[in-house]
Amino acid sequence: MITSNTDLKLETMNRLSKAITELNAASVEAKMSLATAFDIDLAAPCISDIKAWANYYKDVENNASIAITNASEKVEGLLKTSNLNLMFCPKNYVVTTKGTKLLSPSGYHPTDRVYIQTEIAIHTDSINDAFPDCGKPLVSFNVSKAANESVRPV
Repeated sequence: MITSNTDLKLETMNRLSKAITELNAASVEAKMSLATAFDIDLAAPCISDIKAWANYYKDVENNASIAITNASEKVEGLLKTSNLNLMFCPKNYVVTTKGTKLLSPSGYHPTDRVYIQTEIAIHTDSINDAFPDCGKPLVSFNVSKAANESVRPV
């Protein structure tokens, strides 16, 4: 469980390791599925079975391709995330400058309360607090609801 910014790098590396394992598993499964489809082809005794095999092989190939693509994209996204400056938001609200987007990096969901670090990020449980004047209008994001549309001027 993430409890601080210090845990973010370790958590991202753990998620990356898991994604790489999933990619390897998808690759192995694809090779086994394609080998099975090939074995069915060798055992096909008549022309009508070849049509059924062709459909099966096409499905196996498509499913394998999708699994490998999804796993590869997950690994690629987490590699990019590992190079970002992240922030963990333990409080209910993050106050930042108007126009700034609060973005969850690849590999994280907003419910994880992990976001790409913003220029100004005031973490608070109450948006009724007095905030320092930064010369720019501020808005708050309700991260406890994990919804970026919860923007409210401060």
